[in-house]
Amino acid sequence: MCENLRATLKMKMEIERIEKFNALAEMAASIAHEIRNPLTVARGFLQLLKQQTRDARSQTYLTFIVDELDRAESIIGDYLSFCKPKPSQESVLDVGTHVQYVVNVITPFAHLHNVEMHLRVEPGLSVYGDGEKLNQVLMNLMKNAVEAMPWGGTLSVSALREERWIRIDIQDTGLGMTEEELKRIGTPFFSTKKDGTGLGLTVSYRIVQSMNGRIDVRSEKGKGTCFSVRLPAADQPTGR
Repeated sequence: MCENLRATLKMKMEIERIEKFNALAEMAASIAHEIRNPLTVARGFLQLLKQQTRDARSQTYLTFIVDELDRAESIIGDYLSFCKPKPSQESVLDVGTHVQYVVNVITPFAHLHNVEMHLRVEPGLSVYGDGEKLNQVLMNLMKNAVEAMPWGGTLSVSALREERWIRIDIQDTGLGMTEEELKRIGTPFFSTKKDGTGLGLTVSYRIVQSMNGRIDVRSEKGKGTCFSVRLPAADQPTGR
C-alpha cells in the first residue's frame, strides 16, 4: 500500500510538472519574440549613445542599462530554449573535453568570487548527444554553484564511469538548500537566487532528460550542494 501511494504521488507530481511545462511553453512562444525585437533595437541605440558620450557618470548609467538589457535577453533566451529547442546535432561526445572546456570558461568567474576550482576526470568517458546542449547544462550548473558561495569556497567537478552511466558531479561548499527547496528544484519559476527565474535549471533538466539521463541533487543547508548529472555511456544501447 505504501509503495502504491508513493507511486501515485510521484505520478501526480510528474503530471503537475508537465502541465507547468506546457503552460510555460505556450506563453513563451506567444511573447518572447515580440519582447526580444524592441530590446535589441533599444540596446543598439544605447550602445551608439554610449560611444558618443564622454561624461563618466552617463557612461556608468548607460553601462548599467545595457547590462540589464543583456540580462533580459538572457532570460528570454531561456524561455525560447525551453519552449522551442533548436534541432539537435547529436554525435559521440568526449565528456572530458566538454567538462574541461566549461571549467576553463567558468574559472575566471569563480576566481572573481573567491572560489577555488578542483577538477578530476577519468579518461575515456563518452556519451551520445548534442555538444552545445551538454555545455549549456554544465555551464548553468557550475555558474549556479559559484553564485551559491557568496563568501567564497570550493567548487569540485568530477566525471567518472558508474556501470552503464557516466556521472558528472558538480559540488559546492555554499549555502545549501532545505528539503522543501530540494523538492521544488528544477521547476519553472522556482529559484533560490533573489533575482533568479529558475528557467536555467528547468532547461538543464529537460536537456538531460532528452539525452536519456537524469539529474540527482544532494544538499544540506549551510554546507553545500552536489548536482550529479547521469548520462548513458555511449557504448550503451540507451545512449543512442
